[in-house]
Amino acid sequence: QYYYAARKKNKADQSQVFAKQGDNLWSISQQHGVSLKKLKKFNRTSELQLKEGQAVWLSSKMPKIFNTRMND
Repeated sequence: QYYYAARKKNKADQSQVFAKQGDNLWSISQQHGVSLKKLKKFNRTSELQLKEGQAVWLSSKMPKIFNTRMND
């Protein structure tokens, strides 16, 4: 389990990641050092739960066309 001790950033260097089994927005915020509040905003959700393979946006820059699921 990850715990990001430093102050969290407003966005990550990469634009998105795909959720792995057991991931949720909190764990991804810890892994990438992005605030949970920002992740909820970027992903337009108030939920923490993610489905395996779900795209998670780490910055506000979202492409106009994107694949929301890995392997689709």
